[in-house]
Amino acid sequence: MNETLEADSAIQAENAWSAAEIEARSSRAQELLQELSARVIVRQVRQQTIASQRQAEAEREVAGLIASDWYAFAACKDTDNPDAFYAPNTFERKPERDARLAFVQQFCAVCPVKAQCLEYAFSAGDERGVWGDKNELQRKWILRHQQRAAARAAQAASKAAETA
Repeated sequence: MNETLEADSAIQAENAWSAAEIEARSSRAQELLQELSARVIVRQVRQQTIASQRQAEAEREVAGLIASDWYAFAACKDTDNPDAFYAPNTFERKPERDARLAFVQQFCAVCPVKAQCLEYAFSAGDERGVWGDKNELQRKWILRHQQRAAARAAQAASKAAETA
């Protein structure tokens, strides 16, 4: 019986030691898992940052190309009828004008450089034709409103300066 008790005590001691070892190993495994998770997160963040930087760089490069040579990206550059973007020198009836503008608007609707095209028309002072999906009258209206807004802003600034 003494031997049985000693054997039971030895087994219990061995099991107790094993439980402590298991707890220690489990704790170490959790620490390693947390460290690994942290490393994975850091790597993912780095990869996302690098990807974002590359995308921003590519977008800046494309924007630079578009700004310097926007016409190369224009939807209308390969049209068979570039004269359609300009009103004829002779009288144009409303149905003919509407058909011409509908043809032009097909290009402008999908053009990726519409804003640059419109800006070019304003900076070059080109008063004829359709630029940036705007005809002559629409561009004059935009300019008139921009001038009025600038005048109102200047007037408000001068009033603010007088009261200060």
